[in-house]
Amino acid sequence: MFTSEERERLLEWAIENNVLDRIQSVLDGNKELILQKEKLQQIPAEISGLDNLQYLSVHNNQLTEVPVDLNRLQNLQYLCIGSNQLTELPAEISELKNLLLLDVSDNQFTKFIVDLNRLQNLQYFYICNNQLTELPAEISGLQNLQCLSASGNQLTELPADLSRLQKLWQLDVSDNQLTELPADLSRLQNLRQLDVSDNQLTELPVDFNRLQKLQCLYIDGNQLTEPQPILVDYRSCSICI
Repeated sequence: MFTSEERERLLEWAIENNVLDRIQSVLDGNKELILQKEKLQQIPAEISGLDNLQYLSVHNNQLTEVPVDLNRLQNLQYLCIGSNQLTELPAEISELKNLLLLDVSDNQFTKFIVDLNRLQNLQYFYICNNQLTELPAEISGLQNLQCLSASGNQLTELPADLSRLQKLWQLDVSDNQLTELPADLSRLQNLRQLDVSDNQLTELPVDFNRLQKLQCLYIDGNQLTEPQPILVDYRSCSICI
């Protein structure tokens, strides 16, 4: 909760930005706050006093930073801050222990320095369309991760131990600069959708056909120099070559 002074400042900000109805709704008990396409240039620190909040979306604004105090939102499960002008997030974001979904797509990240290992409940991570040259190594420690989208970056390789993500069923690393895939990628036994299109791959890993649950495979826009024999094993899989 927050003090009466913090509440007053939050309401003043809401009035100035024409979002009073949505802030008031949360104050009245609503657990979702959606502030999309509002041309917001900042989020007030006082928003962290909305401690019943479970869903926060400030997608498609003009934010250049996120308040450190967001870590007070301990009930938050969904945080959508894509399509802004962010270059970094406060390290304190890793204290949001109940976070299930984190969307930071379409920003200006060149590195992602949040300690992902502390977000052990995270299931959906979207970091596409940034300027990353590598994925954070800690990503392999997210044991509950189900969907990872990192398309539209400048990745040249994937973490070697990505195969530790045994609950992962969707992986999108399309539109990067990958020249090869980790040999252990075939250990992702629950993977159903894989998009590696528009990279610089010349071949697929030898034991790629171990991905027995794969339903959709996108490998178009690469430099595969000859037919890949292992694709014969995916006759029931939708393949875009």
